[in-house]
Amino acid sequence: MKKGKILKKISALFLTVALALAPMTSALATNNDEVDYSRMDCSITVHKYLSNVDPIVAGSGLATTDPNFSAEEAAALAAAEKAGAGIKFSLYKVNLSEVTEATTVAQALVGATLVSEKATDQNGDIEWAGLAVGYYVLVEDKNNVSSTPAGTVPDNYSPSPDSIIAVPYAVDDNAWNYNVHVYPKNVSDKELVKENVLPEKGYAVGDTVDWKFTGKVNITALYKAEDTTTTPVTPEAFGTYSITDALDSRLDFDVNDITTAGKMSVEGVVSGGTNITLDLGTDVTCTYTANSHLLTWTLTEAGIRKLAAAKATGLEIAFKTTVNNSAYGAGSNEINNGGKLEWENSEGTAQTPYEIDEEDKPVAKLYNLIIDKVDGTTKEKLNGARFKIALTEADAKAGRFLTDINGDVIVTTANHIITPGNTVDGWAMFAGLPVTTSQLKFYLVEITAPTVGTAPDEKEYVRNMDPIEVDFGSTATLSKTATINNFLPDDPNIPSKWKLPLTGGTGTVLFYVIGTIIMLGCAVVFVKSRKAKAGA
Repeated sequence: MKKGKILKKISALFLTVALALAPMTSALATNNDEVDYSRMDCSITVHKYLSNVDPIVAGSGLATTDPNFSAEEAAALAAAEKAGAGIKFSLYKVNLSEVTEATTVAQALVGATLVSEKATDQNGDIEWAGLAVGYYVLVEDKNNVSSTPAGTVPDNYSPSPDSIIAVPYAVDDNAWNYNVHVYPKNVSDKELVKENVLPEKGYAVGDTVDWKFTGKVNITALYKAEDTTTTPVTPEAFGTYSITDALDSRLDFDVNDITTAGKMSVEGVVSGGTNITLDLGTDVTCTYTANSHLLTWTLTEAGIRKLAAAKATGLEIAFKTTVNNSAYGAGSNEINNGGKLEWENSEGTAQTPYEIDEEDKPVAKLYNLIIDKVDGTTKEKLNGARFKIALTEADAKAGRFLTDINGDVIVTTANHIITPGNTVDGWAMFAGLPVTTSQLKFYLVEITAPTVGTAPDEKEYVRNMDPIEVDFGSTATLSKTATINNFLPDDPNIPSKWKLPLTGGTGTVLFYVIGTIIMLGCAVVFVKSRKAKAGA
């Protein structure tokens, strides 16, 4: 066997172990073309990626634009996410007289010379140019220190392993690559990751939210047989694997999605290959418990066999939910939702259930209107005002309002926690509003005015009698804040139209006035009646 082929076998072995998609070789061997040891124009280019599953594909040392770049490598990169700027690497020149298949990174670093430290650019790339022929060691900063905060690798991603890189690298038996490209990956240490497919989208009640789970799958822990295509197995040779999602109460799931084409998909993630489709009902079962909003996916023996045969290292589940009208006035403009992964290996040893942490839960952002209720003169925040909301001014005047599962939507201004340790009074929120390009205006109706003080010195503010228009504007931003003033009856700054006895939610003063007028009218009628009778 030619040495070039030996180099490739070693490279593939090292790549699989290192999980880095970076070419590594143990010796600079000759092939049909001799290595030009005098060259000083070699290069190593780093392309940094993040991945939720373990990569198992060996790199070729080629750029993605090279016609010889393999489909397996392209697929592996497509399944990952390109990292950004500021992730630091160090490149060392190996000074050992000989590097063999048994040489470790630690041995290669003994006496090695630092070429330089560099950080990835905005595209996640670094290039070291003007290099001599030889061996190099690429080391990622284990503290994830970066030149810019945006470039810091997330805490839940392990830095890529240190790797030995040979320059040049054997492309085939007849060529050497003096410009080597490597694709180190930071692999998530999370067993289960959940994503909102469109995280920046604004959602309204009735909108569909698309979610995706990516769970790690250790096939060797679930399935004993080495050759899944020919080795007969018994049920005892299989483990178990399930993912559950206790949906937020503001999310509904249509059980018909389990059997409706295009509504749900489950795939095995094959690093360096095409994802494989698992058949619902045959390879994986899905159940939904409506009263607890619990979704559960469970691999069957057939599904585990299929994943093992494809050497899949992950499982992707895509599904849909709908924002229901309990999101109206919920006091939150975000729906966070997680999930849980559980598996037991083929020997009966169970894994500790892995549940997505609160800070890792993906978010569905709701269109929302925040009310800032203040005293029109002092600007003091006012609690206790109650509001309803309508889609049109006509609806507001006719008493037709948005309704939730209880048939009504009322919010009350109150003390609200903005951030830990930071609270604000006079705050209320309508969430999940149906904002569209044709529905940008909404109308608030104040049904109860706030009060201040305590009896007998309690004072009631004058209530806004007209619907209050709130316009989200043509840009349809996710959130709109409406500052609404109230005035006390004796406030000299009160608008003239409010100088009538229209205070409070029940309008008691108005009732007293009307009652007095009616009583006086009755008295007049009574007196006239008595006089008429006396005259008769």
